[in-house]
Amino acid sequence: MRRIDRARVRIAGRHLRGSGIEIGAGANPQPIPRRATCRHYDIRDASELAELFGQPISYEVSPVEAIADDFPDGADFLIAHHTIEHASDPIGLLARFHSYVRDGATVVISLPHYQSCADARRVLPPLEHLVLDHLLGRGDAAFESSEHVYSFLLGWVDELWLKNASQADYADFVLSEGRRNDGHDLHWHAFDSPLVSKMIVAACLLQSQGAKLLAFADETTRPRTLGGDICCVYELHHTTTDVTGFPFDAAAELAQLRTKLEAALPRLGGP
Repeated sequence: MRRIDRARVRIAGRHLRGSGIEIGAGANPQPIPRRATCRHYDIRDASELAELFGQPISYEVSPVEAIADDFPDGADFLIAHHTIEHASDPIGLLARFHSYVRDGATVVISLPHYQSCADARRVLPPLEHLVLDHLLGRGDAAFESSEHVYSFLLGWVDELWLKNASQADYADFVLSEGRRNDGHDLHWHAFDSPLVSKMIVAACLLQSQGAKLLAFADETTRPRTLGGDICCVYELHHTTTDVTGFPFDAAAELAQLRTKLEAALPRLGGP
């Protein structure tokens, strides 16, 4: 077992029971305790994942679209490691994940801390930006999302296949990718621990759902994560709006955003 997987088991394993799902497990699904069972889903099939990761996939993969039919009453838990950062609307993706589980289910989410990867040179977005991406329905093709393509490709210049290209060739590549509005697989936003906590709280509040924090860990906590993980484990409630225990709250920033929007809306309504 990889060290990062052992850390994830220490943080989340005791909260997993019943029949659950993992989305986007890649080549390394999280080990599951004996008292639980887990089915795996992805936007890619097993052959596409094997090609992407350069190794056979050891588990059965089903399409994400099959989750609702496979778990009509909702899964007992959901795991998604290093998946949310690949969504241009991360709050919207979290809301979709929440719809796959039953009331009282456990959700395990992890994202890479921006300082642990090539996102370190990028600018952290404010929570307000993530909320507006969701409320305004911005997707991959939105102007604001296209701008993130540039910052990702510049931040990851030393990691990508064109790292030895000339300055002019790389600039042409970056500009052409910004104009392309489909098929991007990148980190749309950079994240740190406060932003991850606030994003989850915002996703719950915007969907009128409640959550109780069970564990929140990064490389500074005890127990600690590895590999730059920011890992959050929480119990989701569909029938309440109480969000408790999270180390960084989003309520104040959401209230400030609401005040801004309420002040601006009358200006759109004409005389």
